[in-house]
Amino acid sequence: MILLYSLVVLLSQSPAQDPARELDNLMTRAVELQRAGDVLGAIDAYQAALRIDPKQPRARSNLGAAYAKLGKYDEAIDQYRQALAIDAANPATRLNLALAYYKSARLPEAVDAFQGVLAADPANKPAILLLGDALLQSGQFEQVIATLTPHQQEFSNDLGFAYVLGTALLRTGERVRAQVYLDRIFSAGESAEAHLLMATAQIESREYTEAIAEIKKAIELNASLPTVHTVYARALMGSGDQEAAVRELRRAVAVAPNDFEANLELGALLRRDEKHEESAVYFRRAVQLRPQDVTARFGLAGALLSLGNVDGSRELLEKVIADSPDYTAAHVMLATCYYRLKRTEDGDREKAVAEGLREKEQARQPKPGGPGK
Repeated sequence: MILLYSLVVLLSQSPAQDPARELDNLMTRAVELQRAGDVLGAIDAYQAALRIDPKQPRARSNLGAAYAKLGKYDEAIDQYRQALAIDAANPATRLNLALAYYKSARLPEAVDAFQGVLAADPANKPAILLLGDALLQSGQFEQVIATLTPHQQEFSNDLGFAYVLGTALLRTGERVRAQVYLDRIFSAGESAEAHLLMATAQIESREYTEAIAEIKKAIELNASLPTVHTVYARALMGSGDQEAAVRELRRAVAVAPNDFEANLELGALLRRDEKHEESAVYFRRAVQLRPQDVTARFGLAGALLSLGNVDGSRELLEKVIADSPDYTAAHVMLATCYYRLKRTEDGDREKAVAEGLREKEQARQPKPGGPGK
Protein backbone atom coordinates (compact mmCIF):
# COMPACT_ATOMS: atom_id res chain seq x y z
CA MET A 1 0.00 0.00 0.00
CA ILE A 2 2.85 2.40 0.88
CA LEU A 3 4.55 1.67 -2.46
CA LEU A 4 1.30 2.27 -4.39
CA TYR A 5 0.68 5.55 -2.51
CA SER A 6 4.22 6.73 -3.33
CA LEU A 7 3.70 5.96 -7.04
CA VAL A 8 0.45 7.95 -7.15
CA VAL A 9 2.13 10.92 -5.47
CA LEU A 10 5.04 10.73 -7.90
CA LEU A 11 2.74 10.66 -10.94
CA SER A 12 0.65 13.53 -9.62
CA GLN A 13 3.79 15.61 -9.23
CA SER A 14 5.17 14.88 -12.75
CA PRO A 15 4.70 17.74 -15.22
CA ALA A 16 1.73 17.40 -17.61
CA GLN A 17 2.55 17.29 -21.32
CA ASP A 18 2.51 20.78 -22.85
CA PRO A 19 -0.67 21.02 -25.05
CA ALA A 20 1.05 23.43 -27.45
CA ARG A 21 3.94 21.00 -27.96
CA GLU A 22 1.53 18.10 -28.39
CA LEU A 23 -0.44 20.12 -30.97
CA ASP A 24 2.75 20.93 -32.90
CA ASN A 25 3.79 17.27 -32.86
CA LEU A 26 0.38 16.15 -34.13
CA MET A 27 0.34 18.74 -36.91
CA THR A 28 3.86 17.80 -38.00
CA ARG A 29 2.92 14.12 -38.00
CA ALA A 30 -0.33 14.80 -39.91
CA VAL A 31 1.43 16.75 -42.65
CA GLU A 32 4.08 14.03 -42.98
CA LEU A 33 1.39 11.35 -43.31
CA GLN A 34 -0.55 13.41 -45.85
CA ARG A 35 2.54 13.97 -47.98
CA ALA A 36 3.37 10.25 -47.80
CA GLY A 37 -0.10 9.36 -49.08
CA ASP A 38 -1.47 7.99 -45.79
CA VAL A 39 -4.64 10.05 -45.95
CA LEU A 40 -6.54 8.11 -43.27
CA GLY A 41 -3.61 8.42 -40.85
CA ALA A 42 -3.42 12.15 -41.57
CA ILE A 43 -7.15 12.54 -40.88
CA ASP A 44 -6.76 10.84 -37.49
CA ALA A 45 -3.84 13.14 -36.61
CA TYR A 46 -5.66 16.32 -37.70
CA GLN A 47 -8.74 15.29 -35.70
CA ALA A 48 -6.55 14.70 -32.64
CA ALA A 49 -4.99 18.15 -33.11
CA LEU A 50 -8.44 19.74 -33.36
CA ARG A 51 -9.50 18.10 -30.11
CA ILE A 52 -6.71 20.09 -28.46
CA ASP A 53 -7.50 23.33 -30.32
CA PRO A 54 -10.72 23.36 -32.43
CA LYS A 55 -9.88 26.82 -33.78
CA GLN A 56 -6.80 25.82 -35.75
CA PRO A 57 -7.54 27.04 -39.31
CA ARG A 58 -4.57 25.18 -40.81
CA ALA A 59 -5.69 21.90 -39.28
CA ARG A 60 -9.27 22.48 -40.55
CA SER A 61 -8.09 23.37 -44.05
CA ASN A 62 -5.66 20.45 -44.27
CA LEU A 63 -8.32 18.09 -42.93
CA GLY A 64 -10.64 19.38 -45.67
CA ALA A 65 -7.97 18.63 -48.27
CA ALA A 66 -7.59 15.09 -46.89
CA TYR A 67 -11.35 14.48 -47.11
CA ALA A 68 -11.38 15.87 -50.67
CA LYS A 69 -8.59 13.44 -51.60
CA LEU A 70 -10.93 10.60 -50.57
CA GLY A 71 -13.83 12.11 -52.53
CA LYS A 72 -15.67 13.02 -49.31
CA TYR A 73 -16.58 16.47 -50.56
CA ASP A 74 -19.36 17.21 -48.05
CA GLU A 75 -16.94 16.64 -45.18
CA ALA A 76 -14.27 18.68 -46.99
CA ILE A 77 -16.69 21.57 -47.51
CA ASP A 78 -17.61 21.54 -43.83
CA GLN A 79 -13.94 21.77 -42.78
CA TYR A 80 -13.11 24.50 -45.32
CA ARG A 81 -16.08 26.56 -44.15
CA GLN A 82 -15.03 26.20 -40.51
CA ALA A 83 -11.48 27.21 -41.46
CA LEU A 84 -12.78 30.33 -43.23
CA ALA A 85 -14.92 31.22 -40.23
CA ILE A 86 -11.63 31.46 -38.31
CA ASP A 87 -9.43 32.91 -41.09
CA ALA A 88 -11.72 34.48 -43.69
CA ALA A 89 -8.91 35.97 -45.77
CA ASN A 90 -7.06 32.74 -46.54
CA PRO A 91 -6.98 32.53 -50.39
CA ALA A 92 -5.92 28.88 -50.60
CA THR A 93 -8.82 27.76 -48.41
CA ARG A 94 -11.27 29.87 -50.44
CA LEU A 95 -10.07 28.25 -53.67
CA ASN A 96 -10.19 24.77 -52.15
CA LEU A 97 -13.77 25.36 -50.99
CA ALA A 98 -14.76 26.42 -54.51
CA LEU A 99 -13.05 23.32 -55.94
CA ALA A 100 -14.89 21.04 -53.50
CA TYR A 101 -18.23 22.54 -54.57
CA TYR A 102 -17.21 22.18 -58.22
CA LYS A 103 -16.08 18.56 -57.92
CA SER A 104 -19.23 17.58 -56.05
CA ALA A 105 -21.40 19.21 -58.78
CA ARG A 106 -22.83 21.79 -56.37
CA LEU A 107 -22.59 24.26 -59.21
CA PRO A 108 -24.51 27.29 -57.84
CA GLU A 109 -22.30 27.25 -54.75
CA ALA A 110 -19.19 26.66 -56.87
CA VAL A 111 -20.02 29.71 -59.00
CA ASP A 112 -20.48 31.87 -55.89
CA ALA A 113 -17.26 30.53 -54.35
CA PHE A 114 -15.15 31.08 -57.48
CA GLN A 115 -16.57 34.60 -57.77
CA GLY A 116 -15.50 35.17 -54.17
CA VAL A 117 -11.98 33.99 -54.99
CA LEU A 118 -11.82 36.38 -57.96
CA ALA A 119 -13.17 39.28 -55.94
CA ALA A 120 -10.07 38.99 -53.76
CA ASP A 121 -7.69 37.93 -56.55
CA PRO A 122 -8.95 38.93 -60.04
CA ALA A 123 -5.88 37.42 -61.74
CA ASN A 124 -6.35 33.90 -60.34
CA LYS A 125 -6.23 31.90 -63.60
CA PRO A 126 -7.50 28.54 -62.25
CA ALA A 127 -10.49 30.32 -60.68
CA ILE A 128 -11.26 32.18 -63.92
CA LEU A 129 -11.30 29.02 -66.03
CA LEU A 130 -13.14 26.89 -63.48
CA LEU A 131 -15.76 29.61 -62.99
CA GLY A 132 -16.27 29.58 -66.75
CA ASP A 133 -16.69 25.81 -66.78
CA ALA A 134 -19.06 25.85 -63.78
CA LEU A 135 -21.19 28.42 -65.59
CA LEU A 136 -21.06 26.32 -68.77
CA GLN A 137 -22.23 23.21 -66.89
CA SER A 138 -25.00 25.34 -65.36
CA GLY A 139 -26.24 26.32 -68.80
CA GLN A 140 -25.40 30.00 -68.24
CA PHE A 141 -23.81 30.46 -71.64
CA GLU A 142 -24.05 34.26 -71.77
CA GLN A 143 -22.34 34.49 -68.39
CA VAL A 144 -19.55 32.19 -69.62
CA ILE A 145 -18.91 34.58 -72.50
CA ALA A 146 -19.01 37.64 -70.24
CA THR A 147 -16.64 36.00 -67.74
CA LEU A 148 -14.04 34.63 -70.16
CA THR A 149 -13.96 37.12 -73.03
CA PRO A 150 -11.95 39.76 -71.08
CA HIS A 151 -9.24 37.15 -70.45
CA GLN A 152 -8.63 36.01 -74.04
CA GLN A 153 -5.09 37.36 -74.15
CA GLU A 154 -3.81 35.65 -71.03
CA PHE A 155 -5.37 32.31 -72.09
CA SER A 156 -4.31 32.58 -75.75
CA ASN A 157 -2.55 29.18 -75.64
CA ASP A 158 -4.95 27.39 -73.30
CA LEU A 159 -7.05 24.78 -75.13
CA GLY A 160 -9.33 24.32 -72.11
CA PHE A 161 -10.21 28.01 -72.26
CA ALA A 162 -10.83 27.73 -76.02
CA TYR A 163 -13.11 24.74 -75.49
CA VAL A 164 -15.22 26.33 -72.74
CA LEU A 165 -15.62 29.71 -74.44
CA GLY A 166 -16.06 28.14 -77.88
CA THR A 167 -18.81 25.86 -76.60
CA ALA A 168 -20.65 28.77 -74.94
CA LEU A 169 -20.45 30.81 -78.15
CA LEU A 170 -21.86 27.91 -80.16
CA ARG A 171 -24.69 27.37 -77.70
CA THR A 172 -25.69 31.02 -78.08
CA GLY A 173 -25.57 30.81 -81.87
CA GLU A 174 -22.37 32.86 -82.32
CA ARG A 175 -20.81 30.52 -84.89
CA VAL A 176 -18.47 33.14 -86.39
CA ARG A 177 -16.88 34.07 -83.05
CA ALA A 178 -16.74 30.41 -82.03
CA GLN A 179 -14.84 29.52 -85.19
CA VAL A 180 -11.72 31.24 -83.80
CA TYR A 181 -11.65 28.74 -80.95
CA LEU A 182 -12.57 25.82 -83.19
CA ASP A 183 -9.57 26.65 -85.37
CA ARG A 184 -7.32 26.97 -82.34
CA ILE A 185 -8.28 23.53 -81.06
CA PHE A 186 -8.00 21.83 -84.47
CA SER A 187 -4.63 23.45 -85.13
CA ALA A 188 -3.29 21.72 -82.03
CA GLY A 189 -3.93 18.34 -83.68
CA GLU A 190 -6.74 15.81 -83.76
CA SER A 191 -8.48 15.38 -80.43
CA ALA A 192 -11.78 14.18 -79.02
CA GLU A 193 -12.45 17.72 -77.78
CA ALA A 194 -12.00 19.15 -81.28
CA HIS A 195 -14.45 16.71 -82.85
CA LEU A 196 -16.95 17.27 -80.03
CA LEU A 197 -16.79 21.03 -80.46
CA MET A 198 -17.29 20.69 -84.21
CA ALA A 199 -20.28 18.42 -83.62
CA THR A 200 -21.77 20.99 -81.26
CA ALA A 201 -21.46 23.62 -83.98
CA GLN A 202 -23.14 21.32 -86.50
CA ILE A 203 -26.03 20.54 -84.15
CA GLU A 204 -26.66 24.25 -83.68
CA SER A 205 -26.86 24.47 -87.49
CA ARG A 206 -29.15 21.38 -87.61
CA GLU A 207 -26.51 19.42 -89.54
CA TYR A 208 -27.30 16.25 -87.63
CA THR A 209 -25.77 13.69 -90.01
CA GLU A 210 -22.45 15.57 -90.05
CA ALA A 211 -22.58 15.96 -86.26
CA ILE A 212 -23.05 12.22 -85.76
CA ALA A 213 -19.97 11.53 -87.88
CA GLU A 214 -17.88 13.99 -85.82
CA ILE A 215 -19.07 12.57 -82.50
CA LYS A 216 -18.21 9.03 -83.57
CA LYS A 217 -14.65 10.25 -84.17
CA ALA A 218 -14.62 11.84 -80.71
CA ILE A 219 -15.81 8.61 -79.09
CA GLU A 220 -13.12 6.61 -80.91
CA LEU A 221 -10.51 8.90 -79.37
CA ASN A 222 -12.01 9.20 -75.89
CA ALA A 223 -15.28 7.45 -75.03
CA SER A 224 -15.10 8.83 -71.47
CA LEU A 225 -14.98 12.49 -72.50
CA PRO A 226 -17.59 14.38 -70.45
CA THR A 227 -20.72 15.35 -72.44
CA VAL A 228 -19.68 13.37 -75.55
CA HIS A 229 -22.57 10.92 -75.20
CA THR A 230 -24.98 13.74 -74.36
CA VAL A 231 -24.05 15.63 -77.51
CA TYR A 232 -24.32 12.37 -79.46
CA ALA A 233 -27.85 11.93 -78.07
CA ARG A 234 -28.78 15.48 -79.13
CA ALA A 235 -27.65 14.70 -82.67
CA LEU A 236 -29.55 11.40 -82.68
CA MET A 237 -32.71 13.07 -81.43
CA GLY A 238 -32.34 15.69 -84.13
CA SER A 239 -32.07 12.93 -86.74
CA GLY A 240 -35.16 11.20 -85.32
CA ASP A 241 -33.46 8.15 -83.76
CA GLN A 242 -35.02 8.29 -80.28
CA GLU A 243 -34.10 4.73 -79.30
CA ALA A 244 -30.41 5.30 -79.98
CA ALA A 245 -30.63 8.63 -78.13
CA VAL A 246 -31.84 6.85 -74.99
CA ARG A 247 -28.93 4.41 -75.28
CA GLU A 248 -26.40 7.26 -75.50
CA LEU A 249 -27.97 9.18 -72.63
CA ARG A 250 -27.69 6.11 -70.42
CA ARG A 251 -24.01 5.97 -71.32
CA ALA A 252 -23.71 9.68 -70.59
CA VAL A 253 -25.03 9.40 -67.03
CA ALA A 254 -22.85 6.31 -66.45
CA VAL A 255 -19.74 8.29 -67.42
CA ALA A 256 -20.83 11.58 -65.82
CA PRO A 257 -23.70 11.20 -63.29
CA ASN A 258 -23.77 14.98 -62.79
CA ASP A 259 -24.41 15.85 -66.44
CA PHE A 260 -27.55 18.01 -66.17
CA GLU A 261 -28.59 17.80 -69.82
CA ALA A 262 -28.17 14.02 -69.91
CA ASN A 263 -30.37 13.56 -66.84
CA LEU A 264 -32.97 16.01 -68.12
CA GLU A 265 -33.19 14.54 -71.64
CA LEU A 266 -33.16 10.95 -70.41
CA GLY A 267 -35.97 11.74 -67.99
CA ALA A 268 -38.01 13.29 -70.81
CA LEU A 269 -37.49 10.37 -73.20
CA LEU A 270 -38.31 7.77 -70.54
CA ARG A 271 -41.48 9.65 -69.63
CA ARG A 272 -42.46 9.68 -73.30
CA ASP A 273 -42.06 5.88 -73.21
CA GLU A 274 -44.26 5.82 -70.05
CA LYS A 275 -41.40 4.59 -67.86
CA HIS A 276 -42.45 7.07 -65.21
CA GLU A 277 -40.68 5.65 -62.17
CA GLU A 278 -37.32 5.56 -63.93
CA SER A 279 -38.04 8.93 -65.51
CA ALA A 280 -38.55 10.48 -62.06
CA VAL A 281 -35.09 9.28 -60.98
CA TYR A 282 -33.37 11.29 -63.70
CA PHE A 283 -35.61 14.33 -63.35
CA ARG A 284 -34.85 14.39 -59.61
CA ARG A 285 -31.15 14.35 -60.34
CA ALA A 286 -31.56 17.18 -62.83
CA VAL A 287 -33.43 19.21 -60.20
CA GLN A 288 -30.69 18.53 -57.65
CA LEU A 289 -28.09 19.77 -60.12
CA ARG A 290 -30.05 22.91 -61.08
CA PRO A 291 -32.71 23.57 -58.44
CA GLN A 292 -34.01 26.70 -60.18
CA ASP A 293 -34.40 25.18 -63.65
CA VAL A 294 -38.12 25.32 -64.48
CA THR A 295 -37.89 22.68 -67.23
CA ALA A 296 -36.39 20.13 -64.85
CA ARG A 297 -38.96 20.87 -62.16
CA PHE A 298 -41.80 20.69 -64.71
CA GLY A 299 -40.50 17.33 -65.95
CA LEU A 300 -40.34 15.95 -62.41
CA ALA A 301 -43.85 17.25 -61.73
CA GLY A 302 -45.12 15.39 -64.78
CA ALA A 303 -43.44 12.15 -63.72
CA LEU A 304 -44.86 12.46 -60.20
CA LEU A 305 -48.35 13.11 -61.57
CA SER A 306 -48.13 9.98 -63.74
CA LEU A 307 -47.05 7.99 -60.65
CA GLY A 308 -50.09 9.20 -58.71
CA ASN A 309 -48.22 11.65 -56.46
CA VAL A 310 -50.65 14.46 -57.25
CA ASP A 311 -49.82 16.64 -54.26
CA GLY A 312 -46.09 16.41 -54.91
CA SER A 313 -46.69 17.41 -58.51
CA ARG A 314 -48.93 20.29 -57.45
CA GLU A 315 -46.33 21.67 -55.06
CA LEU A 316 -43.64 21.66 -57.74
CA LEU A 317 -45.92 23.23 -60.37
CA GLU A 318 -47.00 26.06 -58.07
CA LYS A 319 -43.34 26.98 -57.61
CA VAL A 320 -42.64 26.68 -61.34
CA ILE A 321 -45.50 29.07 -62.13
CA ALA A 322 -44.37 31.48 -59.42
CA ASP A 323 -40.98 31.64 -61.16
CA SER A 324 -42.32 31.48 -64.74
CA PRO A 325 -45.91 32.81 -64.89
CA ASP A 326 -46.18 32.43 -68.68
CA TYR A 327 -45.35 28.70 -68.71
CA THR A 328 -48.53 27.52 -70.43
CA ALA A 329 -47.92 23.78 -70.07
CA ALA A 330 -47.34 24.21 -66.34
CA HIS A 331 -50.73 25.91 -65.94
CA VAL A 332 -52.39 23.06 -67.87
CA MET A 333 -50.76 20.40 -65.71
CA LEU A 334 -51.51 22.30 -62.51
CA ALA A 335 -55.18 22.50 -63.52
CA THR A 336 -55.14 18.69 -63.87
CA CYS A 337 -53.66 18.38 -60.37
CA TYR A 338 -56.33 20.62 -58.89
CA TYR A 339 -59.13 18.71 -60.59
CA ARG A 340 -57.78 15.41 -59.26
CA LEU A 341 -57.57 16.95 -55.79
CA LYS A 342 -61.24 18.05 -56.12
CA ARG A 343 -60.20 21.72 -56.10
CA THR A 344 -62.46 22.60 -59.00
CA GLU A 345 -62.33 26.37 -58.59
CA ASP A 346 -58.52 26.38 -58.62
CA GLY A 347 -58.53 24.04 -61.62
CA ASP A 348 -60.88 26.32 -63.53
CA ARG A 349 -58.66 29.29 -62.78
CA GLU A 350 -55.50 27.58 -64.06
CA LYS A 351 -57.35 26.34 -67.16
CA ALA A 352 -58.48 29.90 -67.91
CA VAL A 353 -54.92 31.22 -67.48
CA ALA A 354 -53.60 28.57 -69.89
CA GLU A 355 -56.26 29.45 -72.47
CA GLY A 356 -55.40 33.14 -72.17
CA LEU A 357 -51.71 32.42 -72.71
CA ARG A 358 -52.52 30.31 -75.79
CA GLU A 359 -54.59 33.14 -77.26
CA LYS A 360 -51.72 35.59 -76.75
CA GLU A 361 -49.33 33.17 -78.44
CA GLN A 362 -51.70 32.71 -81.39
CA ALA A 363 -52.04 36.49 -81.74
CA ARG A 364 -48.26 36.75 -82.08
CA GLN A 365 -48.15 34.24 -84.93
CA PRO A 366 -47.97 35.59 -88.54
CA LYS A 367 -51.40 35.66 -90.14
CA PRO A 368 -51.98 33.88 -93.50
CA GLY A 369 -51.71 36.29 -96.38
CA GLY A 370 -49.79 38.78 -94.26
CA PRO A 371 -46.41 40.35 -95.00
CA GLY A 372 -44.01 38.01 -96.71
CA LYS A 373 -46.76 35.93 -98.30
